[in-house]
Amino acid sequence: MSKTKDILKIIGQSAAWTLLAVLTLGLYGMAMAIHRDTIINGSIVTVVALSMAVLTGIAVANLLASRASVDSGLWMKIAGVMIFAGGLYLFSFYALNYHCADEESIQSEEVVVIRKYYEVHHHSERSGRRSYSTGRPYNVYYMEVSFPDGQTKKMRISMKRYNKLHKGDVLHMELEKGLFGFPVIRDNPY
Repeated sequence: MSKTKDILKIIGQSAAWTLLAVLTLGLYGMAMAIHRDTIINGSIVTVVALSMAVLTGIAVANLLASRASVDSGLWMKIAGVMIFAGGLYLFSFYALNYHCADEESIQSEEVVVIRKYYEVHHHSERSGRRSYSTGRPYNVYYMEVSFPDGQTKKMRISMKRYNKLHKGDVLHMELEKGLFGFPVIRDNPY
């Protein structure tokens, strides 16, 4: 009877860690997606979010250490909490700034194309039962624009737009003031 309970406990813990890992990856992915339409230096936000995650990890470590005398997996639990908290803080910042933007603050900005370029990426190709290799190449097109306040932003664009674009072109972009004051591109036509 106790063997069955132990097996169920292990399965339950494994399922919980798996769900937490999937949720964490989702939070980081959604934060990256919203960052594309936010005019902000991403490294500053990342440093602040990860600093808060470390503080959260320290608080959880103190809480767990006072409850359990010896736990061999304590460091792993704390690391998991910090990684999850970092994703949660990043996503929360970007999502609140973007989705709670002031719709009445829409303003048209003229941005200047600093450069246009493309990167060669490769499709992954299954080459065996458990292995993948580099497949066919394809191009991903980008433009880098400069805002009137001096900030720059790299933006992914279509091939059609890339072919029509020239360095020095002036584009009009609609921006809204986000909840935390950082501008967001609501409807990105590029």
